[in-house]
Amino acid sequence: MAISNIQNRNLNSDMIRDKLYHIYLGNDQTVYFGNIKLAKRYLVQLNSFLNRQLVEINNISIYIFIDYRKMAIIYNEYFMKDNYTHELLMNIDRFFIKSVSQTCSLVNRNSFYFSNILKLIGYLIELCNVLIRIIKKKRTYYYDQSLKCNIKRLEEIKESIEKYGIEEQNKAPKCFYDHRTEGNKPAAGDDI
Repeated sequence: MAISNIQNRNLNSDMIRDKLYHIYLGNDQTVYFGNIKLAKRYLVQLNSFLNRQLVEINNISIYIFIDYRKMAIIYNEYFMKDNYTHELLMNIDRFFIKSVSQTCSLVNRNSFYFSNILKLIGYLIELCNVLIRIIKKKRTYYYDQSLKCNIKRLEEIKESIEKYGIEEQNKAPKCFYDHRTEGNKPAAGDDI
């Protein structure tokens, strides 16, 4: 996986930010740079971060799938008629593939990388929750802690991805139309 979309600067613009190179991260953050070398260096860090997160997500998904397969043998009667879990598994595979491959246009690629990874995390968390509900129904709590630990770790990864770039975003030159706090989120009382 490699994000490579750096927006060129517009020297004819009156806006300070438009005169800088910028990278839209796909998590509602945009990071600005005075020169292309800094932007490219940031892309290397960003891609390294996202790839580490994907490796971690993949490792966690392996453990979740192992728990699922163990439970599928024990609770075969439940899984035989359960379409929702099968749909979750198909979506997990689909979004993992989308997260690691370039399946969209160059213009929107950054947005799709982030959204595909976040959707993948959401499906994995939902699969864990489905398995936990089965465990509670059957009153067997052997896998319960393992699944809860996986959910906690996935939520931590999700939060780190959602917050990536906020510090850099807050360092960006302020514009008259940008009365925002915490990253790109509107401040209280802002009219949108």
